[in-house]
Amino acid sequence: QEPSFNALTEVETFENSGEVTVANFATSISTGSDSDKTQTLYFAGAVGKPWMYASEPVLNQAGTLKFTPAANANGEDTLVVYAVNTAGVKSVNRTYNITVLS
Repeated sequence: QEPSFNALTEVETFENSGEVTVANFATSISTGSDSDKTQTLYFAGAVGKPWMYASEPVLNQAGTLKFTPAANANGEDTLVVYAVNTAGVKSVNRTYNITVLS
């Protein structure tokens, strides 16, 4: 069974805001394995406009999203995220919006 999670659909922040931390961005996190409780997972993904970030978005195992907008960069971007468990089973890709306002 594949890993699964729920997440916010959009994050908004302001340019030059420094590091952005969104606790509980991902919730209801499941490794996908009911029989093997030793499974762990990690999140991976990519953004469409890496130039918008001094530090690209990272989603940790607890579901916290962190990123830092680049100086004077604003606009809309997409973040595509998926989860992978220690057995190598990947979840479906999920797409989210990040908006950096001027």
